[in-house]
Amino acid sequence: MLGLSLLTFLIAVALNSLNTMTGASCIDRPIFIGGFLGLILGDLTTGILIGAMLELIFLGVGTIGPGGQAADILGSAVICTTIGITQNIPIGAMIPFGIIIGYAGVAPSTFRLKLSEFTNKYTDKAFVEGNQRKYTFLAVSMHFVASAARYFWIIPVTMFGGNLVSAIIKRTPEVIIQGLTVAGTILPTFGFAVILTYFWNAKLAIFFFVGFTIFNYFNLDMAALFVLALCIGITDLLLKLEFGKNRAAAPGDGSSLTSEEEDFLS
Repeated sequence: MLGLSLLTFLIAVALNSLNTMTGASCIDRPIFIGGFLGLILGDLTTGILIGAMLELIFLGVGTIGPGGQAADILGSAVICTTIGITQNIPIGAMIPFGIIIGYAGVAPSTFRLKLSEFTNKYTDKAFVEGNQRKYTFLAVSMHFVASAARYFWIIPVTMFGGNLVSAIIKRTPEVIIQGLTVAGTILPTFGFAVILTYFWNAKLAIFFFVGFTIFNYFNLDMAALFVLALCIGITDLLLKLEFGKNRAAAPGDGSSLTSEEEDFLS
């Protein structure tokens, strides 16, 4: 179990560091981590399902700045996928534990911030001196060191947490397990609800009801709805760009013309 714990720890450190160095490429999101760990652990289907459900739950959780993280999404995905697959725990029962881990995992991020404060003076000094090789080495290596300081807790949790969670579930009455499973399937809807609060308006409401009607009365699956929504989105984008070009090419009437970017964002 120690080997598996070290492997999950190294994967968490690598994904967190690479995500930061690649400009927030989202490789630290549950939808990617679940499938990646599932492939490594030999159960791709379960990994994808756990990652997808956690992604829906944390869909509205974002990070603004180094100290603005509301939940440790990466740690939650790594722990849930690893324990869920190795201990053969029902997916629905594992999801509530993932939420607890996600919000409790924010606390160790303080170690990363403190370590970064200590090491930044050395990278800044190398930058001022114009030593590019030293600066690059410190900047890259400190990403991995800071991530290691942040996710060291994954090692003991994966070593001892799996057996603990499995023992708790085995001694828990079946009715409670069923309740956790139902809750685990309902919780992803809150992720959708949070996202809807960001962009919901009267102009977009029609698409929501159209999609709901198509899904329920025409028996189309989510893949077909995704393709349909993608086509609508691309068509709307092309029409807005074309409208912007025509408006910019029209003769002036004394009023200032907005740019194509402003037309697109309006």
